[in-house]
This record gives sequence, structure tokens and C-alpha cells, in this order.
Amino acid sequence: MNGYAATATYIITDDCITDEESGWDVMSTWESPIMQKHADIVCANGGHILEFGFGMGISADMIQAKNPTSHTIIEINDAIYTRLEEWASDKSNVVIVKGDWYNDIPTDKKYDGIFYDAHNDNAMLKTAELKNYIKPGGVFTYYNEEVGPRNFSFKDIEYEVIDVESFIEECKYFKGNKYYLPIVNF
Repeated sequence: MNGYAATATYIITDDCITDEESGWDVMSTWESPIMQKHADIVCANGGHILEFGFGMGISADMIQAKNPTSHTIIEINDAIYTRLEEWASDKSNVVIVKGDWYNDIPTDKKYDGIFYDAHNDNAMLKTAELKNYIKPGGVFTYYNEEVGPRNFSFKDIEYEVIDVESFIEECKYFKGNKYYLPIVNF
């Protein structure tokens, strides 16, 4: 299953990644406070972390700051993957995978935390599959593009509400002043 990001053309600057076709932000530096919260949650148990999507590497930097045992990152877009290769070159605990999050998850371990942030592919998230890749007691979080809670058929999902009004001015697509950060404990 190759999502939209596999063939998308992105305009990459120091502050933003923009989808050339739609003009929408894929990732921007304004998201840093949100990414920090996601990193805190996904790394709460330490251990092995799986991240879908690299983008600007904002969350990857924050996850690395938590010193996980291993940090596996799956990226499908060629231009972003090239940036990921450069970023990971001096990080011995990072495993990078060029491919599709749906088909190319390494099966050699189960993860303590999973963070899903794959642009424009959220509709493809097959949540029932996650139980095959996460340890009991593991945590899953995902970038929530919705203005409000969004449920991918998890029965035990919580949301941490983050006030984004103070740093949202730069965003072209996020509407509202609250971000609903999802937390799923397995």
C-alpha cells in the first residue's frame, strides 16, 4: 500500500515542508511544541521506538534526546528519505527503512512506543495491525490533523489537549486553538 507521500513532490525549506501540488504544509517548525509532547508520550516507557514519517526530523530529534534503545524510522518519500539518511548517519541506535509504513515494518522486535506522523496518509492507518508490533504496556500516538478528538477504532483512547493559539499563526491549514493529542495504551 503506497500512500500519497510516496509520489508527492515537496518544497523543503528550513522552516517548512510544503506539498507542491496542494500548497499545504506537510510539516512546519510551528509544530515543535506538539512534537515535543508526542516524543514525551512515545518515549515514556523508553526502549524501542517506531516512528512513521520523518518530515523535518523535528520529532526524531526529540525522540533521540530521550535516548531510546532503538529508534526505527520508516519513510516513503524519496526526498525526505535522503534527508533521513544524512540525519541518521551518526546515530548508532537508529534504524531507517525506505518503504511503506503498512508493508515495511521490521518484524524483528516489538516496540515500546509507536509514533505515526505520515502526511496525508492517515486514512490508511490500519490500527488493528498495531497490536502485532507493540509490546503489552506500549503506547501509540499519532499526529491528529482533526480539530477535535479522532478515533481510529481504539476503545481506550485518551486525548491531551494542548493550547496552540500562541504558536499557530504560521500554520496554513490548522484551524482552531486546541490540539487534541491522542494517546493509546496497549
